[in-house]
Amino acid sequence: MSDSAFRTRLKEVVGDNTSEFARKIGIPQPTLHSYIAGKYDPGYDFFQRLAENDVDVNWLLTGKRSAVLSDDPWMRRHGKDLGKLISKLNKKERSAFSAVLIKLNQSISE
Repeated sequence: MSDSAFRTRLKEVVGDNTSEFARKIGIPQPTLHSYIAGKYDPGYDFFQRLAENDVDVNWLLTGKRSAVLSDDPWMRRHGKDLGKLISKLNKKERSAFSAVLIKLNQSISE
């Protein structure tokens, strides 16, 4: 995931103060810097922390803006439960779940 478009969008999300942003999402600043520099690929926990801080993770990954989920009554009621469910999935299950969401997003976007 070390493509330059992702890193550029991540820099935009983080802003000028990497230390403050890292503290806000609860990760060490050197870890955040390694993601921005493309040394390491972030994992699920990083993206979950971003989503919990209202970062449009879909845009960060694809460059395409998501629908405003906070305006969706279903998401307001079930979003946290869905997040908890996803956090219980193992790596293989998360990958399969992610593939389904990507295909769903593509079919909706067409």
